[in-house]
Parts: sequence; structure tokens; C-alpha cells
Amino acid sequence: MKVANKVGSGRRGGTDGATVLNGRYHLGSRLGEGADSEVFAAHDAQQGNDCALKLYRKNVVASGRASDEFLHLTRLRHRHIVSIRDVGQVRGGPFAGRLFLVTDRVPGLPFDSLATIVDQGERSRRFCASACALADALAYLHSRGLIHGDITPANIRFDADQLPILLDFGLAQPHAAGRAGTATAVFGTLGYLAPEALVGERGPQSDLFALGATLFAAWTGAAPFGVGLESIRKLRQGSCPRLSSVRPGLSDFWDDVLAGLLAPAPEQRYPGARAVLRDVLQKTGTAAAAVDLDLNAPIHSGDPLAGVFIGRKGEQARLATVLTQLAAGHSPVSVVTVEGPPGSGRRTLIQRVLREFRLALMLGTLPDFEIDDSGVVRAPTIPGATTDDAAAAWTVRMGRVADAWETRSASRPLCLLLPPGDDAEALAKIVAATEPTGRLLLLLPVTTSPVPHARSSVLNIALPPFDRNDIAALIEAAGHDQGTSPRVVEDLAQACGGNAAVAAIVVRRWLMQGFRAGGEGDAIPAVDDSAAAGLLDVGFAALEPHIRRVLIACALLPTAEAPLVVNGVDGLDPATSLRAAEAFGWLRRRDDLSPTIPSDLHRAAIMRALDAPDVADLVRRATCELPPTDARLGDAWAALGQTDRAVAAFGAAAQAALKNGLMGAGWQNLGRAHALCPGALGHAQRLELATGLGILGRFEDALRALEGPVGPPPGLA
Repeated sequence: MKVANKVGSGRRGGTDGATVLNGRYHLGSRLGEGADSEVFAAHDAQQGNDCALKLYRKNVVASGRASDEFLHLTRLRHRHIVSIRDVGQVRGGPFAGRLFLVTDRVPGLPFDSLATIVDQGERSRRFCASACALADALAYLHSRGLIHGDITPANIRFDADQLPILLDFGLAQPHAAGRAGTATAVFGTLGYLAPEALVGERGPQSDLFALGATLFAAWTGAAPFGVGLESIRKLRQGSCPRLSSVRPGLSDFWDDVLAGLLAPAPEQRYPGARAVLRDVLQKTGTAAAAVDLDLNAPIHSGDPLAGVFIGRKGEQARLATVLTQLAAGHSPVSVVTVEGPPGSGRRTLIQRVLREFRLALMLGTLPDFEIDDSGVVRAPTIPGATTDDAAAAWTVRMGRVADAWETRSASRPLCLLLPPGDDAEALAKIVAATEPTGRLLLLLPVTTSPVPHARSSVLNIALPPFDRNDIAALIEAAGHDQGTSPRVVEDLAQACGGNAAVAAIVVRRWLMQGFRAGGEGDAIPAVDDSAAAGLLDVGFAALEPHIRRVLIACALLPTAEAPLVVNGVDGLDPATSLRAAEAFGWLRRRDDLSPTIPSDLHRAAIMRALDAPDVADLVRRATCELPPTDARLGDAWAALGQTDRAVAAFGAAAQAALKNGLMGAGWQNLGRAHALCPGALGHAQRLELATGLGILGRFEDALRALEGPVGPPPGLA
């Protein structure tokens, strides 16, 4: 692990005073040195004022962390974030090719100088105002998709107005770069790093932990868990001491704030910096003018759900129990399958648990064992194997891999996270066929467990569908804590159909387009998001054939006819197929117990699969039994390659919907007809479609709808 202490931790000294970068920046004394950079006092000859210049070592440019990653920092404009003036590369001289970053120079005292203020009233006032200012700065930063990565008292200084300024963006990165499962080298300052950051995972919640540790140090004069390597051990030994027990003088409310920032698990902390700011403003009565952020203003970019993982606590606990037993060399099972549809959070759950165990291994609080999540199944080649005996050779190779793992685990218990796939499932079956040794454990995310659940050497952890309670928690985690109506939560739950990844997409879109655009709103956005569509397409294809047929029957055929077609599909009891479809989140029961597709996203994914050869009989039956104004008739004809009939069917459905005042459905069906055959719409229908698209804000699509040839009105030809 590589942990770098930042500015102020290195040697101090000066340059010869004559070095000029790019004909503009005159370097002065060296202010500090870190693992990958040096910081100099500098004078900007072009602007005629002083600045701070961070000069990165050549390996930073060579490793790809260069201009693209830092250019967006120059667009940050916030009262409590240092102004980043320039980024670039040195064009010549002894530093040629090196990346540099230029900021305003803030020469004031470091943030923890607050602890030295003798007057308790003044210290308390400055502390509360500074906490609001820094939470505001982080809310601004996170809303633009960035994390700071190294918030410490040394990286916050007071300006001439005694306001805190957040400095040193050398470790700033987009949210996605610190997503769970992307463990990298560890950079930061020990004592302020969040537990997950110690194993290479950083996100907005990591910044919140660092903020909490920084506020603690600013009030007490010491980091909550100490500094250096000892801080890691103290961090794992217990919760943070209450602020008031170390140094009184603040209201008890601040004990709760610091506890909410310094919780060991990211999901136990405040859901976001906006929530911290709102909480502090409401409880302390700090004037809103002390911060720049309008709490009701829209957030224009960034992911409000970055790093969020909701629920699954029971499933995490079951996996953690097995890993604890493995560390002791007494695992009762040799295979754990985490079962759920694509997007249910299988791999994320595994990585969350493995993160905690990596940290425990680092601290020496568990017996030593090996965790390998490289995702590579290395199968030894068989010398002399020919094409004729390829299947036999493959079987032998799989056996040798399993034997190699057994040998490897003899000296040190071994946990392996396998990637989904046929090879991994074959290996899981081989390992599960033998008695557990207690020292080897395979973890495998699956859609359907490849080994019988009843086998004593296998533990299957099935992930339940995402429900309305999970949706409510997801909304709260995004920082929307103003109270969402139960009806909206229920609508969101129905729209996601129990799929965790689809839930994130739907809730994210609702937050960005509804609440964050100026109010909660009533309508749930019914958008065929490409990310959700691709995810559901993969999930539908992974279902067994009899489940897919049941779903197509329920989605395509008249409600009264669906049970008749379902009955006897593939010789199975229809109830079996229906229960399986429900378990995978593709069906739900109405109050009258009849099956229904949970959302438009799920229905669209089913309809995209109508061209499969094994469901052609159901599609042909639909063309005979669906009424002429049913849009599903258009889907059926399109799947059979009958474009003219499909266009006519969508046109008829559109006319019926518009006549009945169902404008959204009417515009949608006109759009589908237009997409199949752009010249099929008449003038009136083309105008109607363009009007609808314009109302929805899709102005470019509206203009395109008015272009091109004009045909007879669909449905009337």
C-alpha cells in the first residue's frame, strides 16, 4: 500500500529564484513536497500577482493522469474552493514535459489553528461558520462529479477574511474512478482517510469521513483516531470518541454530526454533503448567507447515487460469517453463490464484504488468509491435446485448476472471487462435488445457481427484489430528505420492477428531472433509458425459455388469453413458470392476483425479444387475437417483418389514444410508426408528433419529424 502525506509533509527549501516556466511563472521557495509533486511559491508575470504552483513528477504524465483529468478543475468557481488558474505542461528547461497546476496562494493559517483560539465564543462561532462553508464546498464539488480525495486541516487555510478555503486538488478525481471494486494504490493522509479509502476505494462518502476528521481536529487540536499507522488500528477498534468528551464547548448536536460523518461504513454516514449542510443550518441557526449554495437549486451534473449501496444487510452478514470461518480454516462450505438477475447487485455485495475483510487483514484482527478477486481463471494447458479430444482436455484442465487451488490453500486459506461464465460454473461444480477442506472458498455471482442448493458444500445467497423500503432509502441516500410521498415511492418501486440497477436509473432520473429541477413533481419519468434497456435485455435473455414464453404471453396477448397460453408451456406447471418470473422481478400480482408486467421498461425489453424463433407461434397468435387499436399488434407485426401492417397498427393505436385524450400514448405510437417508416405519416400526424415531441422538450426530434416525405395517414390507408 502506498500512502502519501501531502503538502507540508516533505522537505522545505528554495530554488535558485531564476527558474521560469513557460515564460510566465517565476518559481520561488519550495513550500512542500509530496509523493508525486512539489509545491512552489510563484509569481505570475502575466497577471502580476503571486500564486502557488504544483509541479508534478514525470511519472504522473507518463501514467496518464494529465491534462484531461485536471482541466475540468479550472471551471470550479466557489467561494470556499481555491481558484485554479491554469494547468499545463512545461515546454522546456529542466522540468520539460512535467504537468503543473497553478492556484491562488492562500497564505493564512491552517484550519486546525481554530483549536488555539482562546475565546470560546469566538472559537465556536468560527467553527460553525467554517463547517457550513466546507460542507457547501463539498456539495458543490460532488454535484459536479468530483471528489477531493485529501481533505485535511493542512489542505484548508483561512483567507484574509478568516474564511476557510479548500486547497490542493492533486488527488481530485471523478466519482467513477473511486467506485467500489476498483481498488487502486492508496493515496491520502493517514488519520483522515476513510476505512474504504485504505483499501483503494474512494467516493463522496470518503470525503465526508475526511471532513468529519478535519472538523474534529479543528475543534480539539487532534485527529479523532490519531495520525500515522496507529490511526488505522484505532479506527477499527471502536467508534469515534464523542467530540464533547474530548473538548466541551459545542452543543450536543455536534456530537451527532461528527458521528454521522465518521461512521466506519460509507452507507452509515450522511447521505451527502447537502444533507450535512441542511442539517447544520437548521439545527444551529447559522445564517444562510454564510454559504453560497441554494439548497433548492438544481444540480446540473454529477451522480447523486455515486457510491450508494442500499440494503442487503442480512445477505452481507451471511457471507461475512463464512469468510470469518474460512480465516480460521474451518469454512463449512466450499462454494458460495450470490444469486440474482443482472443488476441486482451481486458483485457489489461481494466486494463490499471483501473490503471489510481486507481492512481487517491489514490490521491483523483476523487470522491471515488470501483474497484473490483478480477475476482470472488460469487453466493449465494439456500438452499434446488435439481438436478431437478438446472436450476431454477441457475437463482435465478444469480439474487441474481445482487441484491447484486446493494445493494453494493448504498453506494459507484461500478465497477466490470468480467472474460469471461457463468456466467458473464448471469449476464451482467440481469443487462442490468434494468434501469441504475448510480452507478453500469460491465466490460466484450467478443468475441461477449452477449447483444444487441442497448440497452441503454450497451456500446459495439469493438477493430479494428491490422493494419500496429500498427505494425510500435510495432517495434518502441521494440527499432528498424533505419527505417523499408514499405514492411516489410506490410508483418508483413499480417502475423498477425489483431490479436494483434499474431502480438506481429510475430514481436518478427522477431526482435530476423532478425534485432537482424545482420540485418533487408527481410524474415518474417513463424514459426508455439506454442503460436500463441494455441491462434488462441481458436479464431477459438469461431467463430460462419457459419463463421467457410466460412473460411474452403475459405482455403480448390479451389478458384473458395469457393464462390459456401459459398453461402447459413446455410441459411445465404454469404456476412454476409464473413463480419463477415473479422471483426474478419480471412479474407482479395485481390485487385480483392476475399477473402483470411491473414497468414499461420491462415490457419494452420483452417486446424487443419478439423476433426470437421459439416464440413465433405466440406472436402469430397475437396478430389474430389483439384488437386493431392495440399497440401490441404493431409490435407483433414488426417482429414478423410485416412493416406496413406494423405501421398501420401503430397509427390506429395512436388515433385511438389521441381521441381518448391519452396524449402521451398517442405521441409514442406515432413516433413508433415514424421510426419504422419515416414517410408513412400524413401532414396532420406529422404535426401532431412534432407538437408532442416539442412539449416533451425534444426539439431536435420534433424538427426531424417534420422533415422528409409525407405519406397517407397510418391506420387509414
